Amino acid sequence: MERVEAAPLRLKPVLITALALLLGALVGITLLDRLPEAPKQGRLAVAQLSPSTEILAVGSSHIYTAIDPALTGRPWVNLSAGLMNYVFMDAVIAAHLERAPNLHAVLLDFDPLPAFTDSYGSAKGDFRHLLDLAPSFSALDESLSRKLVLGRDHLFMYDLPFRRAFMHEKADFDTVHRLRGEDWSKISPGHQALQGMHEGGFHGAERAEGHYRVMYDTQYMPRNLAAFARIIARVKAAGVPLILVRIPVHASYRDASPPEFAQAFAALEARAREASPDAPLPVLDYTREPAFGDDEFFDGDHLNQLGAARLTPRLAADVRDLLQSTLAR
Repeated sequence: MERVEAAPLRLKPVLITALALLLGALVGITLLDRLPEAPKQGRLAVAQLSPSTEILAVGSSHIYTAIDPALTGRPWVNLSAGLMNYVFMDAVIAAHLERAPNLHAVLLDFDPLPAFTDSYGSAKGDFRHLLDLAPSFSALDESLSRKLVLGRDHLFMYDLPFRRAFMHEKADFDTVHRLRGEDWSKISPGHQALQGMHEGGFHGAERAEGHYRVMYDTQYMPRNLAAFARIIARVKAAGVPLILVRIPVHASYRDASPPEFAQAFAALEARAREASPDAPLPVLDYTREPAFGDDEFFDGDHLNQLGAARLTPRLAADVRDLLQSTLAR
């Protein structure tokens, strides 16, 4: 019987290249995981919550950039983040309200953007800067919870190109603050990464148009308005005063905002009246505050460090006066 020898196994060059790339990627991920990671601002803020906390601020990036607790001289905590809508705000408050049992007040973002924003979609699927604030999945509506669970199971896909690749100063700044939780509000006006300022002044109209084009979606308004009402009921049930806060915006942004923004805010005001019919909720509105100059804005609708340094003490004084006047009644 003739003996037949097996042909030697030969891998095609394409397969060899693919295996080498896969092995290299796995080794690279392992090495990157050993590098130190910058602390997340959200987690640091949550860790500051305690029975001594007096004021809890919750909102979108408008609140995050404008209120610096360190400038109040009191135990304030700011649990805000970019792209946070009212569904997420409700989840954050539900998760942490009991951790601050002696609150004097909750400050809540009062703005049309969180009323129509889809936080998950606007964040392009990377919502970790929101999850750093530890919202419970059970506190979110069912459809959004499914998206979050799906995204959570695939977070490594974002880690591959982004988790520590953007550690250098020349990296795209928006990607850095979104994917790594950088404290982007502390950038000085002259920094090369400053958004919204160009030759000829602020391009607030471009930013307002961008918000409308990318974020405006009426299908998310019902669930956000319902979450806004839940926040009011939740804070009231805890016996804590709720103060609605409107942050300054640049005139170029305000003047260029489409009528849909005003309609969304009108719906928000109506829901506030419905949720608190007997006692109108106090509103601190700084949107038309003339004291803020161009150098105090990060872009058309965010204050920078200089703006926060001006607003925060003013806000702290107004909150104190408001609470004192309420107690005097």
